[in-house]
Amino acid sequence: MYLKKLIIVLSLNVCILLFCAWTPYNNYEEKRYTEIHILSTQASETVNFTFKDDSVQAYTEHGCPNYLCVSGLSNACGAVSGSEIVAFYDKYYPNLIPDWNSAYASGKYRLQDSVYVPSVMRELYTLMRTNVDDDGVSEKDYLNGLKSYVNKQGYNIEYENVVSGRSVDYESCKTAFTNNKVIALLSDPDELYEISPEDTKDNIRAYSFSDPHIMVAYGYVEIKYYNSTGLFRTDIYFEVTSGLNVPKKAFYKINPHNLTAAYIININ
Repeated sequence: MYLKKLIIVLSLNVCILLFCAWTPYNNYEEKRYTEIHILSTQASETVNFTFKDDSVQAYTEHGCPNYLCVSGLSNACGAVSGSEIVAFYDKYYPNLIPDWNSAYASGKYRLQDSVYVPSVMRELYTLMRTNVDDDGVSEKDYLNGLKSYVNKQGYNIEYENVVSGRSVDYESCKTAFTNNKVIALLSDPDELYEISPEDTKDNIRAYSFSDPHIMVAYGYVEIKYYNSTGLFRTDIYFEVTSGLNVPKKAFYKINPHNLTAAYIININ
């Protein structure tokens, strides 16, 4: 009987050890989205072409508010992007930002002010539990904090993730932009791009960033380059607000991409 119990105990211990060995460490470690730094600005790449087709595109009606972190906050990409989302929808759902209109009567978005946007940003910073468990925010806290803010203002918010592994649901993205919806991008370290077009060439500058980061996408464009032999290159981008001084408005390449998730934002 003693020997039988001993065998059972040893077997259980072996199972536990094997389970621990097979379980990825990442299952116990939440990814954190923090303040990013531009690691390098690569030399411009020049794409020469005889013809360029960028007709496959979709954008929100008036772009998206483009804000920078206010003083006193750190690792605040969650709160910055959240305040841009709130300000974007304030035009359609009044009082998402109390006592302030994020857009002019024409529909064009106002620049970041010194009172109302900072107030929203700081509230989101707290609701998202920024720097509470570790630097920055987790995906869960980001989504929950934004939801708490929107619910408090009397509205509902829903998220639709359009990323699955290495693929992005492009059609859903284009439909979202056409219907005046923005998309929250949660990215691993990657690159942002600036494109300076000329007659028969595009100058493309890449900015490498260092840490997982959250941005807001408000448009999509597919650029096809042709030369004398035909189509030789296709680049697909989201146009984003970066939360950085440089590049402030930028392109994020999605073929391929380093996105963990991309949430179409639905408020009602």
